Amino acid sequence: MARKRKPDAKEAALAETRTLNPRPEAVRDEQFASSEFFDARDLVQVKYEMVRRVRVDGAPVARSGGGVRVLPTVVLRGGRRGGSRRAGRAGAG
Repeated sequence: MARKRKPDAKEAALAETRTLNPRPEAVRDEQFASSEFFDARDLVQVKYEMVRRVRVDGAPVARSGGGVRVLPTVVLRGGRRGGSRRAGRAGAG
């Protein structure tokens, strides 16, 4: 029976903020494998890099390499979906 390793401080912080990628092994982007800066466990960083690849580099959505599902409309519309504000909500501008 394999022993479960103890999470490091960053992994614990990601889990606490609910931004820990549940499947970091699914990230196919080579930068995440070859760089100390990129961390496939960081879900926000993975999603950001996917959106950046599509918007800045012009990569097709299906080949952005993140292994995390992001709706193409979110990527193509600059990260915003129409109608995200609810009528009658306190503080909505």
